[in-house]
Amino acid sequence: MKIEQSQQGTVTVITPIGALVDDDRVQLAGLIEKHIQHGKVKIIIDMNAVPFIESEGLEMLLDSCESAAAASGGIRIANPSETVADILKATRLCNFVEVHADLAGARRSLL
Repeated sequence: MKIEQSQQGTVTVITPIGALVDDDRVQLAGLIEKHIQHGKVKIIIDMNAVPFIESEGLEMLLDSCESAAAASGGIRIANPSETVADILKATRLCNFVEVHADLAGARRSLL
């Protein structure tokens, strides 16, 4: 999995490219935790290039959100692909993690 990152003021944007499964999920979790440990606790995960997410990936997102919240920050999901959006709705994860249609909306929610 390729993961792109950018900093937009106090907000870190992480863009995984590929399905969130197995080692790729672990790689993303480690990167998110690294940012949180370094005080970058406002994070957007741009899911536009994520075609699928498995159940362990959903658990990882929830755990990461709890970790960021405990550090007085937050994680938002932006641009979910249609399949990922359906998975988030079906599992009701969107009741626990804010999901935004675009990066601008996600960024505004963290300011």
